[in-house]
Amino acid sequence: MKKILVLLALVAIASVVVVACGDDDDNLVSGPSIGVGPGISIGEALTSNLTGPFLINGLLHAQNGQVRLCEKLAESFPPQCAGKFLVVEGLDLTTMDGLTSEGSVTWSDQPVQVLGTVEGAVLTVAVTSR
Repeated sequence: MKKILVLLALVAIASVVVVACGDDDDNLVSGPSIGVGPGISIGEALTSNLTGPFLINGLLHAQNGQVRLCEKLAESFPPQCAGKFLVVEGLDLTTMDGLTSEGSVTWSDQPVQVLGTVEGAVLTVAVTSR
């Protein structure tokens, strides 16, 4: 268990360093929520006792001003957030590529990684500088 906690902490630190030292010429999406690494699941983020920023994997879903990082999306159209999720605060969707919108719903067709801190079921995006 201790090895897993150390590994998670190292991944979080490495993600912050990579984001802070990124080159503007990289082929990565720029913004405060981008990181590099394997990341953790939404379920792991919800049950972790660790503090600090996490790189969390999921699918973005925004509706009526509320942004969520979802475990999966329902196959409806437009899709709805399904399974476990985190409410995301501080994410500017205009900085994200690959989003689809229909009416008042915006979502990611492909998984994304969001870097931030988790308190309860709220993911607050980490602000990094370049």
